Amino acid sequence: MPFMTGIELLQDQAKNGCRLTPMNKAVITAYLSESEQKALQELGGFYLEKPFRVKELTQWLDACEKRLDARAPVGIMRREKRMPAHQEITCCIEDLNKTMTGIVTDYSPSGFCMQTTFDFDGAKAVKVMSSFPCSCTTVSVRWSKRTEDGRYVVGFGCD
Repeated sequence: MPFMTGIELLQDQAKNGCRLTPMNKAVITAYLSESEQKALQELGGFYLEKPFRVKELTQWLDACEKRLDARAPVGIMRREKRMPAHQEITCCIEDLNKTMTGIVTDYSPSGFCMQTTFDFDGAKAVKVMSSFPCSCTTVSVRWSKRTEDGRYVVGFGCD
């Protein structure tokens, strides 16, 4: 990379609160000094030395997949402007052919948040059945959390 090393990038991510597990971050390099190897080890990262074998990379990627929690936030909060809303919409989880309703609390061009009694966790494609200012008609669940009253707040991203 022209402006920083891979280790500097990992250090910067750690400093800025990236929540992706360090074991799922790798540096691919032709050479690491002993001090760089120590720094990378302290960060919890992995490295492949060039030239590397595809089998090494594949094994590491397989291990990463087992450690990955796709529901975990990665750190940086949304920066686009959100528009407040209070509108009931109907959605259908396409895999289950199940319809449910919820209240959209805010939206942006890239998605919306909804309060509902249904746990969308694990849902893949969700079809929005109601008209709504956000132009999304098919969305993906980005996150879901249960509130103290037993309901859910769900973040959807436009596909």
